[in-house]
This record gives sequence, structure tokens and C-alpha cells, in this order.
Amino acid sequence: MRNWLFGCVVSLLLAPLPGAAQSLDADQEDYIRANAIFFLYHELGHALIDILKLPVFGREEDAADVMGVVLSETINPVEDTETIMLAAADNFAYMAEMAAQEGYELAFWDTHGLDKQRFYTILCLFYGANPETRQKIADEQGLPADRQATCPAEFELAEQSWGPVLDDIKSAGRGDWLHLSVANKPSSEAEDVLLDAVTIEVGILNEVLDPGQSLDLVFGNCGEANAYYDPSDQRIVICTELAGLFND
Repeated sequence: MRNWLFGCVVSLLLAPLPGAAQSLDADQEDYIRANAIFFLYHELGHALIDILKLPVFGREEDAADVMGVVLSETINPVEDTETIMLAAADNFAYMAEMAAQEGYELAFWDTHGLDKQRFYTILCLFYGANPETRQKIADEQGLPADRQATCPAEFELAEQSWGPVLDDIKSAGRGDWLHLSVANKPSSEAEDVLLDAVTIEVGILNEVLDPGQSLDLVFGNCGEANAYYDPSDQRIVICTELAGLFND
């Protein structure tokens, strides 16, 4: 059980949040926290693939997104998973919209899926995990009926793939395998919220998982809104600049 609760579910897609000049409200804080958690889960997916030497059939970036959904469904209360998944989907939809407005060419060459594809994939897996209770959400978020029809099978396959991996590394509070260090202190309220979310989630992950190997997580400035896993030193980096992206 996590140590803090989200105030409400973010559900208005493509609606940029107000700038950070004024104090953050509860919805803005929840949005930053939820996206911080999903980005951490995504990078943890890369780390597990590396340190556990997991086979990947397809793009690793897709596998990491899928792990983020399955992990949340596995360890989080239902209401928190809803907030995390809808906020993460919204962030990808927002980035796709901003790229279109700025006239950026779609990066078909990139190792990641297109932002709008990631939006639909996250929504589909979230819906497919429990279609009976999430039908209204899928309809409200614009998940097409044709895709909805495949989502339960897509989540079942995701769970069959990642579920045994997560079962193998579940722990009962044995460890301190995920080590957080702060390279640069937060310089804004949004960055404070980002660091707080990461700090709390590290504590939770240390309680519920144990891959049998230590992993470093660094919070610091990167010069861009990003997060990544560096296999050369088995380190996850969460960039402070993500706070600006999530609060843009």
C-alpha cells in the first residue's frame, strides 16, 4: 500500500496544465506524481530486462511500457492504477498534440512507438485488465471499439509475459536493492513534487520487489526532459526537467 493517495483521476485529454508560476494545486501534483511513477516503472522495465537477462520479442521500449502497466496492476490499489495510467496516457497524447502544433516530423525511425500509439496502448492494456469496470473510461477516452475488442487478450498476453517475472522477484520487505541518490536538489515546486513521488515509490518498490541485485537511481539535471536506464553502470536516471514537461 502506498504512503500517499492521489486526490482525483486526471481524465481530460489534451488539456495542458497551467504554468508553474503559481502554486501547484492538488490535480497538478497528482499529475506530476502519476507520470513520475509511470516513467520510473518504464525505466525499471529496461533495468529488469538487462539485469535478469530477459528475452524480448519485439521492441524493448514497447516491452518496458507493457511492464509499467502490469506492475501497476500487480502492486497498486485500483484507484491509484487508474490515476497513473490515465495520467501517463494523457501525457503521451499531449506530447503528440504539441509536436503536431509545432510541425515536428513524426519519428518513425525512433526506438519508441509514436506518442499517440503509446497513448492507445496504455489505455488498451489498462482497459483490458478489467473491461467490466473500465468500459466507461475506455469510451470517454476515445479508445475505438475495434481496439477495445482486442484489449482483454492483449492484457492477458502481457500478464502471461511479465507476471511470472514479477512473481519471481516479489519480496516481503527484505530489501534495499533500489538506491536513490539526489545529484541536484529541486529548484521548483514541481521538481519537489517529482522528487517526493520518486522517493516514495522507491520505498514501495524496495518493500514489494527484490530482483536479487542492487540498482542505482539518480535524480538530477540532464539538460532535457528525459528518463533513461544506463546498462553500462546499471543505473536509472530521472531528470529534474521532467517536472516541467508534466506541468507544462
